[in-house]
Amino acid sequence: MLSLDLKSQVLNLPISDRLELMQVIVTSLQNHPMTQLESGVPYEVWTPNEAPQAAQVLLDLLAADAAQSHG
Repeated sequence: MLSLDLKSQVLNLPISDRLELMQVIVTSLQNHPMTQLESGVPYEVWTPNEAPQAAQVLLDLLAADAAQSHG
């Protein structure tokens, strides 16, 4: 499980460093056997279309991040 300390450190990084970290993580996941998708197999994709409260949470997070970035 990801520690709160690590989460805090990541969230305090500049956006360019967070994007670079995300790229490193995504690249490492591409070749992991647990993340390989099989051709022709249907996969469920969740969207917040039927969950307006989820959309509001996302909007609140984006607003908080914008306020922090400009504050």
